[in-house]
Amino acid sequence: MLLEINVIKEQEVTYTLEVSPEDCPVRGNVLACGDDDADRAAEDEVLARLDRGEVWAWCCVRVVAHWRGFAGDAYLGCCSYQDAADFKHAGGYWEDMCNQACYDLEAAVNSLEARIHAS
Repeated sequence: MLLEINVIKEQEVTYTLEVSPEDCPVRGNVLACGDDDADRAAEDEVLARLDRGEVWAWCCVRVVAHWRGFAGDAYLGCCSYQDAADFKHAGGYWEDMCNQACYDLEAAVNSLEARIHAS
């Protein structure tokens, strides 16, 4: 992950991962591959996991980049994973979301810097 701002050092940035229930309905949104039987099977599996209280079955994920009291975030909805480790697996969305959260963090720092210089 590269940060373009000189003030923020990448090794000083920490990340948190938050998961919350997804508002978007499961039916019609889990697989949607065009095979009605496969779609229904995937939806039924997600709904069964939700009935068991598994929040990762159908959720919205938020990654937050933290640095010296500043924060930037990135969101991804309509997610279905086994757990946080499954979400963070190599080649998944975790790294992309960390990068996006860093860009958002950088924008927050730059915005404050611009307001200070404008004063």
